[in-house]
Amino acid sequence: MSGASRLATEPVQQSSALLQSIGDPQDPQLVMVGDDQVCSDWEELLDKLNARTTAWQSLDPSIPASQWSPEQRKAVDETISPFNDFADEALKLAQQTKNPVLADLMTFSAQYRRAYAAALTSYIPTDSYLASAGGAAASTIYNSCKLLRG
Repeated sequence: MSGASRLATEPVQQSSALLQSIGDPQDPQLVMVGDDQVCSDWEELLDKLNARTTAWQSLDPSIPASQWSPEQRKAVDETISPFNDFADEALKLAQQTKNPVLADLMTFSAQYRRAYAAALTSYIPTDSYLASAGGAAASTIYNSCKLLRG
């Protein structure tokens, strides 16, 4: 069973204070219109995750856990904690920002990274989409911050 399937029944906690209407789809707005205090912390968090997962980054995502070598298994096992740590820190940053869209993206990234970490013990190639979804949200935040800082 994939991580997504295992975690689909677990409730996700939301802060009603951060909920916001979607707005007018005919008049889309930027995620950020001013620098946010969490941007530098977000960049540090991504740098830390990148540094702690270098062995995992070199693995072929098309190989299921049942076919991993002992070295591949070790690289994956050493990745679970960094992904969970990332999720914990991302959720803390989501609590610190006053931007509800940014908070949602941080929470989204955290939840998908956590689901991916849970899926790793019995990884199948489609589980890689959990990491991709979490990474895409993380990149959106990173790039939105960089856009404002130049």
